[in-house]
Amino acid sequence: MVKVLCILLCLFVLLSDLCSGLRPEDHTQQHGGFVYTRNELLRLRPPPPPPSSRPLMPTVNTKQDASKKRKRGRRGGVKNRLRRRPAKPPLPSVVFANVQSLYNKIDELHAKCRYDSVYREACVMAFCETWLDSTRPDDDIILDGFTVYRSDRTKESGKTRGGGLCIYINNRWCSNVKIHTTLCSPNLELLTLSVRPFYLPREFSNIVLCCVYVPPSADALAAADTIASYMQSMLLRYPDAPVFVMGDFNSCTLDTALPSFHQYVHVPTRNNKTIDLCYGNIPSAYSARAHPPLGRADHNVINLIPAYRQLLKRVKPTKVNVRQWTQDATMQLQGSLACTDWGVFAPDSVNLNEHALRTTLPFAWTLPFQ
Repeated sequence: MVKVLCILLCLFVLLSDLCSGLRPEDHTQQHGGFVYTRNELLRLRPPPPPPSSRPLMPTVNTKQDASKKRKRGRRGGVKNRLRRRPAKPPLPSVVFANVQSLYNKIDELHAKCRYDSVYREACVMAFCETWLDSTRPDDDIILDGFTVYRSDRTKESGKTRGGGLCIYINNRWCSNVKIHTTLCSPNLELLTLSVRPFYLPREFSNIVLCCVYVPPSADALAAADTIASYMQSMLLRYPDAPVFVMGDFNSCTLDTALPSFHQYVHVPTRNNKTIDLCYGNIPSAYSARAHPPLGRADHNVINLIPAYRQLLKRVKPTKVNVRQWTQDATMQLQGSLACTDWGVFAPDSVNLNEHALRTTLPFAWTLPFQ
């Protein structure tokens, strides 16, 4: 029975070949299927157009290009510029606030510096009212990637609680830091640093940072005069350096004491009041943003984003015309040197310098330049 079925299957295959008109040599039978040759497959493909009918340039889909235009350049704005160069801004990005006790918020600061780019990429973090004294070591308030500089409450100030300043410097931004002034008095607390970051515009020698805290019960005029005297001394010492004073001023202002300084914070910092200020001698240096307070503090965190553009990018390049030798000038010089009778100058020359002057002077006015 099996042999009969095999014979019938072979007869069916032969009959199908004869009906389709294909030659037996064009394909072979394998396990009941067909394997086509290359020539058969090429005959199934439509013929390509002749070379004369092909366009030299590909056609352009104007509708698609109109809807999907390629955007040139980069996105503007101070935040995008800072995001492209977080460790090389022209001026440091700053985060400052009145924290009202730093030690009980250090865990939150650790989390902010790890997961929040505003804190992690900040070049400087300045906090006032840290409520720290000499009994609290630096290891208790250290942050990963930052170096802390502090001015704690002292007994000479007459304060039993409150007060204290500290400034965190990002290690990726700067490691050359010098402490100039630490002051703790009933009217004013002040901490002044001068920094020389890894990248600094050529028009600046270094940067002066000052963190202050003026208590609500302090003499505002005396505090402003003290701050102004310290800042004037820093300007005399570093005339080309930008100077920034930031902190909780309460009722104190520097508009009269330092009229050449500019105030950058114009957002509410405590309820509807703006008492956390930042002054500097660079106009339009920063753009201020308000962030939620740390912990249960009632002062917003202020983020200063650099808006300053360095002088190299603001000044247009100068064009200088340079006179260059041309091929014609070189050939003319060679011809003049070849046709000159150098023996004419030798008898009248007293020394070598006079001989060289008489030799080269006739050609100095005839050389063509371009």
